[in-house]
Amino acid sequence: MKLPCLNKNNVQITRIDYDSDTKKIIFYFLHANEEKILPAIVNNEEGKVKFISAIDESDELFNFLMSLMIIDSQVTKNFNRVAWNYIEGREVIFPVQLIS
Repeated sequence: MKLPCLNKNNVQITRIDYDSDTKKIIFYFLHANEEKILPAIVNNEEGKVKFISAIDESDELFNFLMSLMIIDSQVTKNFNRVAWNYIEGREVIFPVQLIS
């Protein structure tokens, strides 16, 4: 996946939509003034390892996050913190700067 020129100031999570019944989650990213919408599935069953995975085999979300690691190696940690805060009902103020 080729992305426009990235720097720490132009990668944000602008919104998250989560349906706790279907476990589907949609992340809205803004990078280089373009919106990227990436869906995923949440596995947060009690007593099991919690994770967010691709809906299909393409796993655009994973590829997008990995492409950002050249800028900030903590990007997946930051992403997971924001995602799980939102899923678990803690306050998240958007937009969230993904890269610190």
